[in-house]
Amino acid sequence: MDEQEAFDNARGMFMTEGWKDFIEEIEGLIETLTLDSASTSEEFFHCKGRLEALRAIAGYENAVLASEAQYDDERVSH
Repeated sequence: MDEQEAFDNARGMFMTEGWKDFIEEIEGLIETLTLDSASTSEEFFHCKGRLEALRAIAGYENAVLASEAQYDDERVSH
């Protein structure tokens, strides 16, 4: 699979109701997860890691779209 095909597949996925529902669920988890509730350093780092992972998932669509825009710019300029 080439890069353009991967971008096309991702864009197709982003348009589905399933993706939108998934991201809504992830954003809800991010909103409810607080580091303040951690009473030990172990709990704090566990929550921090979970929050970082959820934010990475929530930002996946924007990251892919930015990569695609950069890829398109590079193709046009060459």
